[in-house]
Amino acid sequence: MEIRLRVLDGLRRTALRTSRASALLAVFAIAGGCACYRPAPIDTLALAAGAVTQDRAGLRVSVAIPSDDEVERLFGVSLAKQNIQPVGLVIANHTEDAYWFLPLALDPDYFTPIEAANRARYRFSGSANERMRAQFLASAIGSYVGPGQSISGFVFTNLSRGVKAVNVDLFRADRLVQFFFMIKIANVKADYQEVDLEKLDAEPIRDVSEAELRAALEAMPCCAATEDGRGMDDPLNFVLIGQADEVFPNFVRSGWQVTEVLRASSALQTFWSYFFSSQYQHAPISPIYLFGRRQDGALQKSRETARERNHLRIWRTQLRLAGKPVWIGQISRDVGLTFSWKSFIGHEVDPDVDEARNYLAQDMLRSQGVARFGWVKGVGAAPSSQPHHMADGSPFFTDGLRLVLLLDRDPVPLDEINLLGWEKPPPR
Repeated sequence: MEIRLRVLDGLRRTALRTSRASALLAVFAIAGGCACYRPAPIDTLALAAGAVTQDRAGLRVSVAIPSDDEVERLFGVSLAKQNIQPVGLVIANHTEDAYWFLPLALDPDYFTPIEAANRARYRFSGSANERMRAQFLASAIGSYVGPGQSISGFVFTNLSRGVKAVNVDLFRADRLVQFFFMIKIANVKADYQEVDLEKLDAEPIRDVSEAELRAALEAMPCCAATEDGRGMDDPLNFVLIGQADEVFPNFVRSGWQVTEVLRASSALQTFWSYFFSSQYQHAPISPIYLFGRRQDGALQKSRETARERNHLRIWRTQLRLAGKPVWIGQISRDVGLTFSWKSFIGHEVDPDVDEARNYLAQDMLRSQGVARFGWVKGVGAAPSSQPHHMADGSPFFTDGLRLVLLLDRDPVPLDEINLLGWEKPPPR
């Protein structure tokens, strides 16, 4: 009897092991069956249809950014879930010289085709992954554009929301030709999209000389204001002079990101970033006011979380110097969180706002888009022993000067930048 029971128990254990092994094999089979990789054929030359195109110096560049759904159709997998965004390019060289395309200018942290495919690969299907790699490699753009030739394909960039700033640099031995595109993407609502452009363009513009500009900048308000116009907000500590396609490429090259509009979903993501140490490159920035309107645009550079970031806001003024619009803005550095009964949670702003201003100077000079720079009065000095205070109680101290940057579309080497002889910051 005892021997019979042992035999039955052994048979039950064998059946159980067989059942578990069969279930595991079924899981692998299902996983492999689900990995049916069926991307759509990619006609990279068709990218030019519906793309944004610019011509310069005998070169033509077209840029197209597929939607998240279109990317999934073309590449067979969701790349948005991997924070990857393919940017489609068609580059035509109508000159007699060869050029090289430099993808680093488009995104300093771009992904290689294999790297992008590896991020999206299946877990249990080697054959599907090989087909995926082949698809990604075949779709990638080359780097050499010979005389009279065209190249087309994709660069796998980091995912952007709301707007994609695309720098396309084409290089030959003695020349660099740069293209800049600002392309709206319907995957988020960015801060700048709240601006009433028709109303802004309807405002009268006043052409000024350098002397008149200096006087006008000195006479502008020291600081932005709260919505009701009664409370003082961040100091207006920098000025930019240039067309939009001269101003924004420099920020893109330096890693600045657009900000989302503050709403329920972005507020929740910001909360998560604050308290659970996750990066949120497009965290909202609260509105402040100048010229009776909220900022025309906001940019930021975040670190590990939204608690620590450099952020800036800009407004277009009614001034124009040598045909170039004049922008005024504020930059500050968030260094942590504050807690109060009034606002509950807020940003802790580094009170040394001149440090943030000087950081911007270094960042823009390094981008090699600055032709001239200097300083002008306008903020009003406030020593650290007697700081000014914003409406929310945040203190700040400053030497009272605004940074002025005159920007250019073509690269300007550091040793060729000219200095505005207006004011001289005191030694720090």
